[in-house]
Amino acid sequence: MLLKSWVYHATMAQRMSLPDKHLDFELNEKGLVHQYGIYGLKHLSNLHKNPSAFEHLIQKSLNEL
Repeated sequence: MLLKSWVYHATMAQRMSLPDKHLDFELNEKGLVHQYGIYGLKHLSNLHKNPSAFEHLIQKSLNEL
């Protein structure tokens, strides 16, 4: 068992009960775009074998350009 994965999921489950969790999620999305860029997100989607995994974030980022 990969303990880091368990800790991440346990922490994420706890965050789901926070009333303003959408603010944290938005910061995470902005961080992904900043770190990887739009093409990086497309590549990340392909690595995960899920081409539409980040599609909403890619479209949102393109609309903000």
